[in-house]
Amino acid sequence: ACRHGDIAPGFDPVVGAALVTLAGHVGGLGAKLAAVINFRTETWWKHVRDEASDEAFERTLEYEQLNSEQARVMLEGLRAALDAADDAALAPIGRLSRYFLRDGAEPKSRVFRGCAHLLRDLPAEDLDALRRLVVWALNAAPVDAERFGVRRHSDGYILDEDPMLPKRAVEECPKSPPLEAQFAIRALLQNGLVDGMPVVGDATNAIHAPRERYKLLRYLLAGTPATEP
Repeated sequence: ACRHGDIAPGFDPVVGAALVTLAGHVGGLGAKLAAVINFRTETWWKHVRDEASDEAFERTLEYEQLNSEQARVMLEGLRAALDAADDAALAPIGRLSRYFLRDGAEPKSRVFRGCAHLLRDLPAEDLDALRRLVVWALNAAPVDAERFGVRRHSDGYILDEDPMLPKRAVEECPKSPPLEAQFAIRALLQNGLVDGMPVVGDATNAIHAPRERYKLLRYLLAGTPATEP
């Protein structure tokens, strides 16, 4: 029989139980698969738990302290980590789980599921391109802009006014990171995390989102607290 301690020693029951169930289906594939499962689970769990800053949150992570919605966040986060296209997504998925555990948001929310799918599906190079683009956009946008966009340019991206808001003077901004981010931007649109209108060639003319959405993406991808400007 497969036991919790055989798969992931030291993990809380919510994680161990999920791994035991999974191992029951794939255990025949041997130690190599178990090692991959262990590595992905440990990396994800590290970024869920190690960044905890208070005892109350530590208690929340104990299985008996989780309500049904929080337990679902844990399980959905673990599943995304195990299914991720690239190991580079494990830390962002761990931060996503931690963020929603702390906020108490529902795991069925559009933002949670959209972020989980985005991080799960993108390879490392697209995650890095998206990180650079989001960090640039937040640094370039006026600090009082609650909603703004990013528009594709010939050799990068430029800041874009939100057409839904009154026109305002937007300072000239340097070009952002190169065009590799176009695939990540398409994924943002597909997962409902930004607003935008695709154009010919599956590119996009411009995307727009609230500043808080850019800050959440920056936190997931770069680890910068979402409370920072």
